[in-house]
Amino acid sequence: MEKAPAAPVALADPPDGWEDMAPEQRLEWLNGFVARQVAQIAASAEGEGGALDKSRIDALAAMLRMLEKSETFTRDRTEIRVQDDAELAEKLRLIDERIVELAAALAGRMGGAADRSALG
Repeated sequence: MEKAPAAPVALADPPDGWEDMAPEQRLEWLNGFVARQVAQIAASAEGEGGALDKSRIDALAAMLRMLEKSETFTRDRTEIRVQDDAELAEKLRLIDERIVELAAALAGRMGGAADRSALG
């Protein structure tokens, strides 16, 4: 006896503002989407005696791979942002240090106190 093909999994439209969402928010939505699809596939399989056909297994595997790649991408972007913030903070610290040095030198030429502790 041949089984009827599995019903297609309906894709939910992404929420409004998807384009403007932070990667972490997109990942959260995708996690929820995959969890809902897994629940739908499991419920459908239970209604058919607990059997999953190849197409459902493949769909589930594809969704899980997509989610895993999304998580990796989001984690990588977050790490890059943290590194960029740290690099920027270091550059700003060096600029601030140079401004203090220049101000001290100018104060010394103008006959004022060249004490760096008064400037910073």
